[in-house]
Amino acid sequence: MMFLMGWALGTGSSPLSGSNLALSVRYNVKAKDIMRWNLPYAVSGWLLCGAVFAAHDWLA
Repeated sequence: MMFLMGWALGTGSSPLSGSNLALSVRYNVKAKDIMRWNLPYAVSGWLLCGAVFAAHDWLA
C-alpha cells in the first residue's frame, strides 16, 4: 500500500514523470510551473495517505 501511495503521489506531482513530461511538451509549459501547480496535490495527498495509515494503525 505504501508503494502504491508513493507511486501515485510521485506520478502526479513530479515534473519528471512521463505524464507530466508529455503534458509539458504538448502544451509548452515549464516543468517548474507544473511542479508549483501540483504542490498542493502532493501535500494534501501526503497528509491523506498518512491519515489512512494512522487510522489503520489505530483500528488494528
